Amino acid sequence: MRFIEIGRNEITCDGGCSYLEEFAASIPESELRASPQGLTVVFLAASGAEKRISVSAAQISAQLAAVNDGRNAARPAAAPAAPQTSSSHQ
Repeated sequence: MRFIEIGRNEITCDGGCSYLEEFAASIPESELRASPQGLTVVFLAASGAEKRISVSAAQISAQLAAVNDGRNAARPAAAPAAPQTSSSHQ
């Protein structure tokens, strides 16, 4: 998975520095579809610290629905059918 750094801000350096870090991971669609029951993403820092983030089945379902909606919106609408005329010969 691709790691995405969103932001890093120093909170304080009294007695050692502390930071607020915001980050994300780009989870491939194939991984979401393979894990409909939910999954856990583990982030590892260079220091060895570990952060586990659980992605619920409901979150995966909502994300996949949004992906499907986006694909459907990107498809061109079907061309309207040509009007049909009927003629009767007697």
